[in-house]
Amino acid sequence: MTGFAPSPKPTHRKECLSAAYQLRYHFGWYAFQRQPLFQTEHVRSLVRSSIDEIATRYGYHILELDTAPCVIRCLMSLVPENCPSEVTRIVKGNLQSQLRREVSGKIWSRGWFVRSNGNVCSETVEDYVSKQFLHHRATPLRSPISVPCFQNKAFVDGIQTSHHAAYQNNVHFVFCVSNRAELIDSVVGQRLQEFWLQFLERESWECSRLSILNDHAHLVLSLPLDVSPLTVAYRMLNNAELWFGKRWSHALRGANVDSLFQSSFYAGTHGDATTAQIDSYLRKLNIASEDA
Repeated sequence: MTGFAPSPKPTHRKECLSAAYQLRYHFGWYAFQRQPLFQTEHVRSLVRSSIDEIATRYGYHILELDTAPCVIRCLMSLVPENCPSEVTRIVKGNLQSQLRREVSGKIWSRGWFVRSNGNVCSETVEDYVSKQFLHHRATPLRSPISVPCFQNKAFVDGIQTSHHAAYQNNVHFVFCVSNRAELIDSVVGQRLQEFWLQFLERESWECSRLSILNDHAHLVLSLPLDVSPLTVAYRMLNNAELWFGKRWSHALRGANVDSLFQSSFYAGTHGDATTAQIDSYLRKLNIASEDA
């Protein structure tokens, strides 16, 4: 299919997109050759104060932090503009500068770790998206949609690897139709599902679940580390607008709206473990290190 890539004048400008979000990540940054470079209390205190300063400067929110002799583990809440690889580059780069007087030679291993997490685990999110039709069927609809939820049977959730990272980066997106108008019928829904799946395959953004209803859509994606949720939403929305406008622009006029989707979205991370489980794990590590 043609129509990929945002139009020259995107319907939804990136700087104007708004979001409701809950984006949490568990990072692990390792010392060079797993040496105990962070073992002294002075260095560990410097690491903690430096990460707090970095978080304030860049708008990250630290939920929990553990500094072990050879690894820094951090549970962090981010905004949709952030992507894990950029956060890692910023944190490691700034700490390199802060610690150069305290630690001689190389500080960081090239390898690092990040795992997405949320209030519930991946299985719960996928089950929720799979049952969207049942969840909404009691709502009176003008033209109830009958597009089956796409379920990627080849998708294997869990830790993946890239050149220098082990990661899990799962994000649940929700896009709502303008004014919650019922612009998506069964025909449009089926074709939109096919279009989005081809687009996602082209971008190498793996889709686990995709559920389209009359007035909103749910997607569960596994993303590379260098892509932010904001970029995903921007690309998904504008390509859908370009695709829909070429075929059913009369439907927009009939509903008295300028676009198929609202200039807003929801993005929420999830993974094998919940935020509460990871927070508890890091707190126990902190207590153990303090008692040592």
